[in-house]
Amino acid sequence: MAYNVVKGKVGSIVGKDIDQEVGGKKTFLNPIRANGFYDLQKQSAVATLNDLPIVHLSGSRYNSVITLSGQRSVRAHDSLRFDGKVMKVPVVKADELHGSARGLKDIPSNKFISPVTAGDIRHDQGLTSVNGALQVKAADGVRVTADGVGVHLFHQGGLSLKGPKLMIDPRRTPNVKQGGQNLHDADLVIVQDSSRGDVRHTTLSNLYEGHIKTKVPHPAGGKYNVQFRGNTGFAASPNFCFEPGNNILAVNGQVNTNTLLVLGGVRIEGTTHLSAAVINNVTTVTAETYQVQSGDYTILADTTKNTITIALPPAVNHAGRVINIKKINSNTYRLNTNNLVVKADGGKIDSFTESVFKMNNTSRVFQSDGNTWWIMGSRGS
Repeated sequence: MAYNVVKGKVGSIVGKDIDQEVGGKKTFLNPIRANGFYDLQKQSAVATLNDLPIVHLSGSRYNSVITLSGQRSVRAHDSLRFDGKVMKVPVVKADELHGSARGLKDIPSNKFISPVTAGDIRHDQGLTSVNGALQVKAADGVRVTADGVGVHLFHQGGLSLKGPKLMIDPRRTPNVKQGGQNLHDADLVIVQDSSRGDVRHTTLSNLYEGHIKTKVPHPAGGKYNVQFRGNTGFAASPNFCFEPGNNILAVNGQVNTNTLLVLGGVRIEGTTHLSAAVINNVTTVTAETYQVQSGDYTILADTTKNTITIALPPAVNHAGRVINIKKINSNTYRLNTNNLVVKADGGKIDSFTESVFKMNNTSRVFQSDGNTWWIMGSRGS
């Protein structure tokens, strides 16, 4: 390096205006200025500290991006790096971002200042762009409205919504009897298969043959046999039958009962053995006229106040019937009172049209042979 050293005001020094070669070790006792030094190899003036823009650098992470931290001071940040391809920063704040934004991910949707159009979003199957808005693509059974995406329910499709849940609703189906139809063996029913853990279908025929038929008891015995409970199911006997055509209940055996109530006629063919009291109906009559009723057996006619006329029913409709009639007097101190007259309605009594009771406590037994009422027993006159 060639240089001239001037201290103070020097008027003339050898070599002051020309280059000189200075060799050896030189010691400067006082500060000198570098103004005027020239680097021959670089072919440029030598810079001083005042000429440098940066005099202090802090931080030393490799690939760190430096930022101005003070006057002529910079800092290399550990969290701000760039390796020539990728810029890594913890937070980015920008008025605008340009480019394709490819590679951006995990961006919260609520951090966008304005909506992002559907054309700027890559959407997959099931989504579509409608006037710049992203929405679910409608398909069979899917309905898209302003309220959201839902299931399009057929009016009588058997489905309904209960709150947020889609459920099977049998009430939203047509009646099977509509149009004169009814159930058929091939009709399907839905069942929950507990062994497989899923829902399956079967026919009504299979449901009956494979399950119901094995669970319910079946009739036993022959035709018209009355069914009764056996050890494991129904039981029957040929000695206990009911013939619906003739409304006949046939019991080939004994009938044991505490009370037998017969609302119609009783016909007994064979010997009747009674080991108990026989109780028949008793009717007291005080009115002037009385028509014998179907349930009457013994009639007590009180003639204390007036004459009484009793009409027997037609003999033709009461073949074999027995009726007891007695004239009584509630006034025990009066021997004779009004008469009691018994007439046959549409027929005769013995050979007469009527029978007259004159004395108190007179009684007669009448029985019909299907044509005439005959007096079978008599007491008094």
